[in-house]
Amino acid sequence: MADTRPAGEGLRLGRSRLLREASAGFVGAVGSVPDGMATAVLAGANPMAGLYASIAGPIVGGALTSTRVMVVATTSTAAVTASGVLERPGGNTLQAVATLTVLSGVAMIVLTVLGLPRLMHFVSASVMTGFMLGVGITLILGQLPDATGVPPEGDSTFLRFLDTVFRVGEFDVTSVLVTVSAIAITAVLTRLGRATLGAVVAVVIPTVVLHLTSRSVQTVEDIGSVQTGLPPIVLPDLGLISPSTVGAAVAIAVVVLVQTAGVASRHPDPDGHRGSLPRDFHAQGAANVGSALIGGIPVGASNGQTSLNTMSGGRTRLASILSGLWMLLFVVALGPILGVIPIPALAGLLIVAGFQALTLGPLELSWRTGRASSAAAVVTLVATLTLPIPIAVLVGVVLSLALVGISSATQVRIVGLQRDDRGRWTREEVPRSAALGRITVVDVEGSVAFSSVGNLFHRLPHPADPARPTFDLGRGTVILRMNGHVRTNVTFLLALRDYADELDRAGISVMLVGLSPKAAAQVEGAELDPPVVVVPESHRLGGALDTAYALASGV
Repeated sequence: MADTRPAGEGLRLGRSRLLREASAGFVGAVGSVPDGMATAVLAGANPMAGLYASIAGPIVGGALTSTRVMVVATTSTAAVTASGVLERPGGNTLQAVATLTVLSGVAMIVLTVLGLPRLMHFVSASVMTGFMLGVGITLILGQLPDATGVPPEGDSTFLRFLDTVFRVGEFDVTSVLVTVSAIAITAVLTRLGRATLGAVVAVVIPTVVLHLTSRSVQTVEDIGSVQTGLPPIVLPDLGLISPSTVGAAVAIAVVVLVQTAGVASRHPDPDGHRGSLPRDFHAQGAANVGSALIGGIPVGASNGQTSLNTMSGGRTRLASILSGLWMLLFVVALGPILGVIPIPALAGLLIVAGFQALTLGPLELSWRTGRASSAAAVVTLVATLTLPIPIAVLVGVVLSLALVGISSATQVRIVGLQRDDRGRWTREEVPRSAALGRITVVDVEGSVAFSSVGNLFHRLPHPADPARPTFDLGRGTVILRMNGHVRTNVTFLLALRDYADELDRAGISVMLVGLSPKAAAQVEGAELDPPVVVVPESHRLGGALDTAYALASGV
């Protein structure tokens, strides 16, 4: 459903709420200083380009996104994808960065106009799992030269990693110590629930210690000039456009937009509203154009920054906008200080981010759901590690389309079921929301392949209010009767897990009825948290549904 709310909704606030939004924006900006600089280094750009992106992304994206709590910022996936054409050393100018970023923004807008939001359902979770694992490994391996102070040689991240390993005798001890200390500080404070503080402290302490001990390592100002004052106005250079630049821009657009869909699904607005993906995608494109105009690297919806925003009290677009304004103040006020930040400390932050991206749960689900899912994940992983990122993205898209036909996405139909006093079931319109103390039954008809999963779960009833009321109406239940062929691939299981988690936080349980014995065993074997009750098939027509209803009713 399209978001009809005006973009300025939520900006009219009382003083207390304004202070809360400003505080959330400040926390986000503080965390974006080291993250933005580190991400720019990852992309092969001047670290200042990451800070400029952290100004434009939150301001433009925050003003235009449909999902109000979403924060548009620098992301490691976009940076890794950009690194193929922004290689250090090479003296990348802000103009070169701006050219790639504006092309990425234009690609996002064009792909949205062409209907990319509808095609999101055809991107297999197995493929994305393989890609994200590849990005995480690439992120980690790519930091070894900066972490050791050894100038890298080689045409790819993997070759530069191997070259650095074989030159262990040339490692700079100070650089290694700075990297290790940054990793340790970040890991410890993240474990204590202070991830933002950890990133800042991991940069500040090595900087101060190096200054006091007069030890030297490569710093931000050694990579590129540190601008002071307001960000410059930068126009893209059409002469820098090449097939590789266009390919990288399209790959960045695809990766960022897929990531945006994930962020939007995981972070609904405080009132439970789910935004419009097309509008969110358009906002990503506009944010990249804005970032390009001040020399920033590509940006996208950031899961980490969005989570930080909501945890810090952000409830409206204003929190994101103020985060960008805070960052502008930081750049103007702290410009000279930022130049002495050690590059090995930023490398440590990126190594931690790389390990955080290595989530093995989805990969395990891929292995459990059959050879096709596991093969897709492995092939995409290998492609990401060995091929240029644009080619790896293309491989993933082709794999997704090869696993199942596009037409399957339209084969799923859902209807509501209502049980009368005589125990007979009648059809009704699917309820828009599930609620406490109510049993909601949905009949799912058709083949549920991975390409139809997103379409299915988007149309299912969601909680009207994510927060439970103070009075107890008893738990609610959503019963899904599956009347067609269900392929319990990793996409289905992850979507089911997220759906069950969303309902569980509102005090509502999920039951599945009508699965084949094999599919039921796979759902139970996945050990979803929160658990999903699977009612086995019955020889009596409608018997399994009656059993599920009785269980939900406590009969």
